[in-house]
Amino acid sequence: MTYTAELVEDEAPELVKLRSVARILLWVSGSWAVLNVLGVIGTVMLIVLSVGEVEDALRNGTYNVIFGALALLIWSGAWQMSKVRNYLFSFAAVLLCCIPCLSPWFLIGIPFGVRLFLLLLKPDVKSAFLVAKQTS
Repeated sequence: MTYTAELVEDEAPELVKLRSVARILLWVSGSWAVLNVLGVIGTVMLIVLSVGEVEDALRNGTYNVIFGALALLIWSGAWQMSKVRNYLFSFAAVLLCCIPCLSPWFLIGIPFGVRLFLLLLKPDVKSAFLVAKQTS
C-alpha cells in the first residue's frame, strides 16, 4: 500500500505505531539528555569548589558532554520521526539508539530502537516520509 497525502494526514496504521513509539523515545532520550546536562553542571561545581580529583571530574564531565550530545541527536531524530520528516536523520537516530552503550536508558532504548528500526524499513513508512516531504 502506498500512502497519499490524505492517508498521511489521516494517520495510517503504520504511522500511528511509528509516531507512538517515537514519542516514547522522545521522553526517554530527553530525560537522558537532562541527566547528562545535570552531570556537566555537577562536574563544573566540583571543579570550582575543588572537591575531589580534578582529573576524575573532567573525565566524567567529558562523558556527560558526549552522551548528552548523543541523547540530543537521538531526541531530535525521534522528533523528526514523530512529525514524519527527514527519513535519513530519523534512521540515523534509530541506529544510534540500537547501539548498547549509546542508547539512552539502554534497557528501554534498545527495544524501542529495534521496534522503530523495523518500522522504518517498511516500504509503506518510507513512502509516507516521501509523501510528507513532497507535500511540505
